[in-house]
Amino acid sequence: MLNNYYSVPITAVAQGTTKVAFAAGNAATHVVLVNGHAAAAPTVRSLSTHAGPTRGGNAVTISGSGFSHVTSVVFGSVRATKVKVASSGNLTAQAPAGASAHYVTVTTASGGPNALTGRSLYNYLPAPLLTSIHPSSGPPGGGTRVTITGANLAYVRSVDFGPNRGSHLVVISSHELTIVSPAGTGTRDIFVRTAGGVTRRHPADRFTY
Repeated sequence: MLNNYYSVPITAVAQGTTKVAFAAGNAATHVVLVNGHAAAAPTVRSLSTHAGPTRGGNAVTISGSGFSHVTSVVFGSVRATKVKVASSGNLTAQAPAGASAHYVTVTTASGGPNALTGRSLYNYLPAPLLTSIHPSSGPPGGGTRVTITGANLAYVRSVDFGPNRGSHLVVISSHELTIVSPAGTGTRDIFVRTAGGVTRRHPADRFTY
């Protein structure tokens, strides 16, 4: 027993839905429904990204096995679109709109759905928000470490000072990160790009060289 749960391997189940009754110790008997399929279930080993914007629309590559005669790819309870099976171990799908975290489920005609594990977990993220930067100026040669505060600063992909990308990114929390400024001139807007989107232009994001 682990965390008050029991696990029992079932070596064979008839095709279709089967009622399975089990009892542990002196506990009451429980009945569960087990779905049997003609072939092995597909597996999901990895996602090309485990996060995306709440509006959906981004392409996600799913790697695994058993992707033969795929009938659906579902994010939580919502079907993905533009599903393209490249091979028995690789497919792409366009994520639907959503919120919070959900499992990605690949279902095949003969094997049913994949088991749900952390490898198939997908997070929907709101767009990031920048509220302040410090310091707000630095030399043209770059090299200034800038602290950025805001909200939804998770799964950060880049921090850009106008057209130039900052370096040495350190994400402290979902509300704070630091970045080293690149070389530049004039006054530039800082944009934080995450898996959930990119910050909007705002007076608080301006960095002057």
